[in-house]
Amino acid sequence: MAWAAYRLGVQAITVMPHGAPENKIAGVAHWGATVRQHGDSYDEAYAFARQLAEQNDYRFLSAFDDPDVIAGKGTIGIEIAPYTPDVVIVPIGGGGLASGVALALKSQGVRVVGAQVEGVDSMARAIKGDTAAIDPARTLADGVRVKVPGFLTRRLCARLLDDVVIVREAELRETWSGWRWKRT
Repeated sequence: MAWAAYRLGVQAITVMPHGAPENKIAGVAHWGATVRQHGDSYDEAYAFARQLAEQNDYRFLSAFDDPDVIAGKGTIGIEIAPYTPDVVIVPIGGGGLASGVALALKSQGVRVVGAQVEGVDSMARAIKGDTAAIDPARTLADGVRVKVPGFLTRRLCARLLDDVVIVREAELRETWSGWRWKRT
C-alpha cells in the first residue's frame, strides 16, 4: 500500500500495533507513508484506523477484506503458477492472502491449503460456522493474529480452500529456529 501510494503521489497512513516488527515499519516509512502505532494487537490498530478514517474523511483500506487487496495478494498465486505445484500452503490471518492465492490457483487444479496457528484460528472456526470473536493467543506469527477474519475472505476461503490445518505454536517455533539456523 505504501509503495502504491508513493507511485500514485498520494498520502497514506498505515496503522500498526505497538510491537510491530521494525522491518515492517521501516519498509512502510521508506515509501513515504506515515506510520501510526496504536494498541497492542491488530484488532486494536484496526479499530483506531477505522476511527481515524471516519474522523478525517479518509478512505479506509482493510489489510485483507477488500476486493482490491485480495486481488493484489492474488498476484502471489500468479507468480507461483509457472512452477505447476500440486499443493500450495498459505498462512491465514484475516484471509486476504489465502483468498487471493486460491482465486489465482484453483482454476489451474492446484490444491490450496490454509494454515493457522492453534489459538489464532479465527478463520478455521468461522468456516465451521463459529463466528464468535476469539482473543487470539500470542504467537511468533504476529502477522496472522486477528480476532475476526474478513467477511469477504471468509466466504472465499470457505468456497476455495481444500483444507485448513492448525499448527501448534511449538511446531512453528521449532520450524522457525531451524530456518534461522540454516540461514546463518
